[in-house]
Amino acid sequence: IETARSGITCNALCPGTLPTPAILNKIATMAANSGRPVDDVTREYLGERQPTQRFVEMDAVAAMVIFLCGTAANDITGASLPIDGGWSIA
Repeated sequence: IETARSGITCNALCPGTLPTPAILNKIATMAANSGRPVDDVTREYLGERQPTQRFVEMDAVAAMVIFLCGTAANDITGASLPIDGGWSIA
């Protein structure tokens, strides 16, 4: 609200599960500990978090940031924007 008339927007991006090194290492450890293939553990891990059962692409998050910095998003402010493959509504 403080910046609404200044042209400065403020939004929150809420990404779902991203393929970060920490998450990938966690999945690899789970796979090693269970003796199961990484792909199987990945699908199971994501199935509990992402209705799409795939990682949110970092490029998609970056594209949203770029969009929000452009003129098409001039009137988007104060929003929480999920990029989570449907997790927030599941």
